[in-house]
Amino acid sequence: MPLNQNGGDSYQARHPECSNARTTINWIPDRLLEIDDGDHSLRIRLVESLEINPHIETKFAALSHVWGDLNALPPLRLLSSNLGQFKNGIEEFKLPKNFIDAAHSRSHNYRRHVAVSCHEGFLERNIDSIPTANVAYSLPAVGEQSASRDGYMIIYDYENPQDVWRMFAINGSKWNTRAWTMQERSLSTRMVHFCRNKIFFECRGCLQSEESEPVQESDIINSTLWPRNPSTSYNELHQHWQLFIGEYTSRNLTISTDRLPAIRSVAEEMASVTGEKYIQFAGMWESNLRHELLWYVSWGRAKHPDVWRAPSWSWAAVDGQVSLWQRDFRNSQQAPPDTLLSYLSLHPFEVLDIDQEYPDLQKASRGFIKVRSLAKRFDRLLKRDASGRGRAFFSYDLTIDEHSNKRETGSYMKVFAYGRLDIEDLSDFDVSPTTPGTFLYLHVNNDARATGIILRAQPHDDTRGPRAWIRIGIATLFLDRSETPISDDVFSHDDTPQVTIIV
Repeated sequence: MPLNQNGGDSYQARHPECSNARTTINWIPDRLLEIDDGDHSLRIRLVESLEINPHIETKFAALSHVWGDLNALPPLRLLSSNLGQFKNGIEEFKLPKNFIDAAHSRSHNYRRHVAVSCHEGFLERNIDSIPTANVAYSLPAVGEQSASRDGYMIIYDYENPQDVWRMFAINGSKWNTRAWTMQERSLSTRMVHFCRNKIFFECRGCLQSEESEPVQESDIINSTLWPRNPSTSYNELHQHWQLFIGEYTSRNLTISTDRLPAIRSVAEEMASVTGEKYIQFAGMWESNLRHELLWYVSWGRAKHPDVWRAPSWSWAAVDGQVSLWQRDFRNSQQAPPDTLLSYLSLHPFEVLDIDQEYPDLQKASRGFIKVRSLAKRFDRLLKRDASGRGRAFFSYDLTIDEHSNKRETGSYMKVFAYGRLDIEDLSDFDVSPTTPGTFLYLHVNNDARATGIILRAQPHDDTRGPRAWIRIGIATLFLDRSETPISDDVFSHDDTPQVTIIV
């Protein structure tokens, strides 16, 4: 396993995708633990990056781990009150065992500094306590110059059959269920994983264990590590970001408001390559909003957080597993004339304005986005049987009452789109309001599975400016993934785009 500095040059030559060649940032954390074992005794002290000579390249290793039960075993924490004491030195017995093991590991592998970012801990395995079988073997001599070799292998029973899959040893760990550790793993150049039964080395070019098994097909497929190959296109980076968010939102956070900060470093690395604007308070890319606005809850039930965290049009506004992935199924550029798809292509979705980088939480319009696109007001959302064709995903009808003077019969409700709500347990008032035109279908993308978003009107005071809308779901104007519209005349040449503000 290439764990020491001696093989660094040859390693970089063989693994160009593991370098950060697309950026010129020589970054180190604000604070590091400096490790010194010059006289065979481990000395650890806290240093600040400003104290390190900027003309000397500083290499460091980071310890990514799970705290565990903070109430049962409170960890040693850096506070303003003990900052000076930590700079003078940290006594070894005060540190958790995995901190000490990391310090010893780094001192033996030529890394003087460790960054601690808060695996389930380091390897704890006593081979004497595991039922094993020692199998002796002998390798015959090959050719005249070689001699026969004797040896043995240890065979033992895994507690979990999935442990034989090396990706499960890492991906199936508790450490891999935490949201913060995804960013730590994604941006690391090289990693040593101390798992329950093995030690693994991982980078963008290989995954090796201490037992040197042959490469398995599943080992190669890993969307967690952020791509750094100079040949990776901007479009591929956006696709990787969309897959990244899907994996990230399935993970757990102790503090709900960390949902956006815990991926900010990944966004900063992507922005340093593409030069595109990242909307920090929404977790989305301004240049790709036509796709990212069509996010949806992909698994389980979502809920709103207790406090405002992001605007309603952002995936970060809900707690739940989210998907940004939208594959194009239709081609509006080649649509036959006088069809709905051709009408839609005449008026593309455009962003006119976005709130400041840090929204004022006291304002009702915080985190707004102003867009221009085709839109249609409608009256009701009706839940339908999910057993119908395509209705398991889009289980609501978006309906218009074409004869408002005969609302009591309900027989003139026209369905023009199918919808999917972000939060399934909305109140009856939210889906069947008494005020006509409470809902708005806003068209976003002609070609994707979902074509637009469902908005609900905010309570409006005429003296406080234009009406604002809140996103509550996504919708499609087409049957399944075809070009067949649900309603032929929902939009026509007579329709013009309107300006909409979403908060």
